[in-house]
Amino acid sequence: MEYFKSPFLQAVVAIPNYFSMSLTWQERAQKKRESILAAIPQQWRLPEPLPSPEDQKDVTGSYVQQFLDPREIEITESDAVKITEHITTGKWTATEVVTAFCHRAALAHQLVGSTPLSASGSLLNCARTD
Repeated sequence: MEYFKSPFLQAVVAIPNYFSMSLTWQERAQKKRESILAAIPQQWRLPEPLPSPEDQKDVTGSYVQQFLDPREIEITESDAVKITEHITTGKWTATEVVTAFCHRAALAHQLVGSTPLSASGSLLNCARTD
């Protein structure tokens, strides 16, 4: 399982021991949600309580931007050509770009339950590149 060294990735894809037959599917689902949330860095966690879908129908744009710094917004809203140019010229590092996208993915996961990226594995690869 060399590929699954990242705790973030392990939380998303691993089948831990708590998937025993003694737990209901609801209990297993709750434990899985908890393990994924635990893998999100504390500084990327959204403040509780999160708004309900009825109260906050659109979690894109300015809503999600309030949790990102201006540079992360610039990076994550750039197209691939601009990102490539900025990494190539040294304006941005690969680590900075991956961190910005992982941060935004972690926010999205907390808001809509999407699967987060593997931050630590991606960052390790970027560190070697930068």
